[in-house]
Amino acid sequence: MVRQLQALFELHGVGAISPDDGAYCRARQRLPADPLVQALSATARASDQAAPRLSFLQGRPVKVVDGSAVTLPDTAQNQQAYPQVPPSKKAVVFR
Repeated sequence: MVRQLQALFELHGVGAISPDDGAYCRARQRLPADPLVQALSATARASDQAAPRLSFLQGRPVKVVDGSAVTLPDTAQNQQAYPQVPPSKKAVVFR
């Protein structure tokens, strides 16, 4: 937060903010989390209501899938269907 304010003040030529963020961190630790969570939720709801409705993909939801963490059992059938890349050794566990 301190870095963002420094950049904002610099951008508008308002003046410098100390790079020491210790006071900010100590003050932030004293704040209860619940009002911040409520404020974030209220801001998200207001933004969602203010945003125009899009007919993106004809109303279908957009889903993102990250397959980089998918693992399969090391079976002969999986090895045949999904062979290892050529530099891999046979002893390497199939993932």
